[in-house]
Amino acid sequence: MAKHFQLFGSGAAFTVEPVDNAKGSVKTFNLELSPVRDRKPIHEEKFIVQPTLSELSLLACVLTGLIPIYDVRRNGKWIFFERQTTTGNLFIKGGLRNVLALPVSAGDGFVLADIVLGRLAENLKAPSMLEHNLKSTAKLYLGK
Repeated sequence: MAKHFQLFGSGAAFTVEPVDNAKGSVKTFNLELSPVRDRKPIHEEKFIVQPTLSELSLLACVLTGLIPIYDVRRNGKWIFFERQTTTGNLFIKGGLRNVLALPVSAGDGFVLADIVLGRLAENLKAPSMLEHNLKSTAKLYLGK
């Protein structure tokens, strides 16, 4: 797996960095959102949210189009993911003190989905059940 994946917009950068949680039992990500200046992230102003295993599955559902929106929240920090059904593009928005936003092309969204799905599969005892698990998670989330 790549060490990290990074997307840049005119005002924000989004980074996905694989990590193991403190107990080492869940392989997850640090999702980082930071403002940019001169096409470089301002690291002093970035904020990090680390999804749990259940949040990883919901994030994967958004990235694959099974649910339209999901957000990860921690201690006043949040990152919101929205799949735009008309274009297939993804929109990432988040905040701590200021709200940052980043449109993501369908191609970059596909790469991001592949990374998240791969990491999610690493956590499953039966990776062959990944598709079934995602569809079930989406149905529960949507209440259908």
